[in-house]
Amino acid sequence: RLEMKSQPFTTRQEHFFFICLSILANLADNVATLRKMVKKGLVPIVVGCLQMKSVKSLMVSLQLLRLSSIFEETAVEIATQGQNVIPKLVCMLQVQCVDIRSDVISILFNLSFLEQCLDLISNQEGVHKFLVDNLHEEQLNQRALCLVYHLSSK
Repeated sequence: RLEMKSQPFTTRQEHFFFICLSILANLADNVATLRKMVKKGLVPIVVGCLQMKSVKSLMVSLQLLRLSSIFEETAVEIATQGQNVIPKLVCMLQVQCVDIRSDVISILFNLSFLEQCLDLISNQEGVHKFLVDNLHEEQLNQRALCLVYHLSSK
């Protein structure tokens, strides 16, 4: 399995990954193809790409993670691999880009259907405050409200 190292990407590497991930995102429109990609190890690759500096590269990484987060295998892998994915995602809630925050909230919502992920999300410092504080944001309010409701049902 290809494992991503935690070294920062160069601009050229980020651009290359952006192109590759964009191709994968287009292929992921087909759910059967997306499931095959998840089974072949897409999640660790995308998680490794969450450290990219480029907004467009980060957006396509989050898009792929959002799409793959509908599968239980993805949530199990994130919960059991100790990949610190949920803390990274919660930190991304602080960025100014509303599209990034929207994708992150959707990912957290999808992951929260697995009990271990729900516990990890609920235990993250500041996640509840952020969600409540951003209920006024038109682009985030429906997703944030769904996640708040789901987290409160625990």
